[in-house]
Amino acid sequence: ITSFGGALADFILSLDMPKIDITHNPMPTLVPRVTVDDDQIGRRAANHFLVRGYRNFAFYSWENVAANQVRKDAFIETLEDAGITGEKIHIIHQSSINEMSDWEAHREAILGQIKNLPRPLAVFTSQDDFGVTLVDVCAKSGISVPDEIAVLGADNIDFLCECAVVPLSSIDTNLTDLGY
Repeated sequence: ITSFGGALADFILSLDMPKIDITHNPMPTLVPRVTVDDDQIGRRAANHFLVRGYRNFAFYSWENVAANQVRKDAFIETLEDAGITGEKIHIIHQSSINEMSDWEAHREAILGQIKNLPRPLAVFTSQDDFGVTLVDVCAKSGISVPDEIAVLGADNIDFLCECAVVPLSSIDTNLTDLGY
């Protein structure tokens, strides 16, 4: 079972054994794939917030991960289909590599992006680790979660969701079943 791309790409291709990939990354050879429905994950996130009456939204993820972009596009498209205009939809960008190596700089970079966004704000994070990071930034900055900023992750990784300063709600992508 592979996660094709990056430094392992050549190694994965060199293996003389059956391979099953779990990414959306292009591969130079045909390999069976099993993936989650990232489009549906983005739509579910938008609908989760819409039925709860939110009117200000944000998306937070790694921008260079293909699955995250599919989730973002579906999230935004669903919001727009519901009549939410562009000025009500915000993007929170991941910190630079330099900032990420310094937790305080990373925290300040995220805080700088969210502190002036309208409240209440509903933020969909493409993965649980981004949600936990955002919850931590908010908690340490005196921003109430979920009263001021509601955060929804994806993948429903128990040890991340349950151990966050404020437990994280998350879309269950059934990763165990995916691996099986």
